[in-house]
Amino acid sequence: MEVLPFTAVTLVVGLHWDQWSRALWSRAGACQPRVADEARASAGLPGLFSAIGLFIVLPYGEEAARCIRAAPGP
Repeated sequence: MEVLPFTAVTLVVGLHWDQWSRALWSRAGACQPRVADEARASAGLPGLFSAIGLFIVLPYGEEAARCIRAAPGP
């Protein structure tokens, strides 16, 4: 479970290697932050929260429940 975030970052970097390397090796002043379109940004929030619940909260909750059931009683 602890390796999952590192795996996700590795997969994203692998899929977008050209953008990642360009951002990593470009001059610091070349990348200027910009404001995202608020309507587009908020449209993806339900999907993001669903993915967080499905791939993070649910597995950790299931593992916690198994640990509680397997713990020896007092």
